[in-house]
Amino acid sequence: MCTSSCPARANQAGGSIKRVGLWDEPTPRITFAIVFSSRYRREKAPSQFANYGYRKRGWGGQTICRGYTHELCSCMSRTAISQESIMPVRYPPLLSLRAFEAAARHLSFTHAADELCLTQSAVSRHVRSLEDYLGQRMFDRLTRRVELTPAGEEYFRAVHHALAEIEKATRDVMQPDRKASLTLSVMPTLGANWLMPRLGSFSETYPDIEVRMISSIEPVNFDAREIDVAIRVGSPPGVLRDKHLPRVEMDMVTNWKGVTAEYLFPDLLVPVLSSKLLSQGAAINEARDLLKYRLIHNASREYAWPDWLAAHDVTLTEKTDAITYGHFFMTIRAALNCKGVALIPSVILNNCLEGMDLVQPLKGDVESAGSYYLLTREENRNEYAVRTFCNWLLAEADNEKTRDLAVAPDDLEDVQQ
Repeated sequence: MCTSSCPARANQAGGSIKRVGLWDEPTPRITFAIVFSSRYRREKAPSQFANYGYRKRGWGGQTICRGYTHELCSCMSRTAISQESIMPVRYPPLLSLRAFEAAARHLSFTHAADELCLTQSAVSRHVRSLEDYLGQRMFDRLTRRVELTPAGEEYFRAVHHALAEIEKATRDVMQPDRKASLTLSVMPTLGANWLMPRLGSFSETYPDIEVRMISSIEPVNFDAREIDVAIRVGSPPGVLRDKHLPRVEMDMVTNWKGVTAEYLFPDLLVPVLSSKLLSQGAAINEARDLLKYRLIHNASREYAWPDWLAAHDVTLTEKTDAITYGHFFMTIRAALNCKGVALIPSVILNNCLEGMDLVQPLKGDVESAGSYYLLTREENRNEYAVRTFCNWLLAEADNEKTRDLAVAPDDLEDVQQ
């Protein structure tokens, strides 16, 4: 055994010493870490400790002494581990993390305060405390708003993901026997006419997964962590479209960072009207003949009719008779009630025309400058419920076959007579 005088000197100082680590090879001079009891102080230690480079670092009532260079006897056969192996993991204050995550997600201290049931000044203090702890600014504080710094954006992504994992793990522990679940946001008419008839087969195949469906046409806010999967129409960043195609002026998400978009099917627009209205009105042989009828517009697709007609070299004027509704299911109902001609996506019509008194007077359709996409957060795309539902939905989209619902010319003549 080693006959080093270091333990003795420690005892002389009135404290205890604990060796840390193992020695492997004999060496005359090594650097090692020692943990002393907290009552040691440099000023109270004997002068011989000065040779060991003593330095205090407080940690849970103990003092870590590092950087000792000690003359050891040649018989010593162990090598000490470094200080880093005994240092505790340093976590920032949890309340500060929560305040920062909420403020960064909303880009507003006020909204973060409302969510956390704190005052705006309390959120500001927590964020400032975190910035002091990290030694970096997380926000640029402007006159009426705040913006994340580059360091803040990177830190937010990591903290947001970590808190989401903690929240999920907590739910799993508190409800170990509950079903896997996901929340789906889908546009109202597509959800009612295309998705709902198919969800029954999904529930039968995967009874252990619960799907909660929300109808909305608003941009999806994945940062709020309330939506797992969404279906929207439009164009993701980087997807180029022909500028002559009917425009889709709809934002799909509030923030594309960390969002995955997977193609489902095209947005094909087709005109339809009631067979009763067609039988009582003028014949429709070309796109220009549609102007003889009132055009039914959808408020969320204001450029659909002008761009669709322009694709057929027809100009829509202010004198054209028109009426506007808020959703596609409203425009379909208006067409059924002989209010005029509606322009509807084929994916919706393919699942609602059967049994309805609607006809497509012209063959062919026009693809819009957008498509339907399946949207998810990258961080939870591989979770069991999300992965299973997305794979099923993509398979359903592949099976979606555009049916030719145009009335045959002979039949159209019968209707118009």
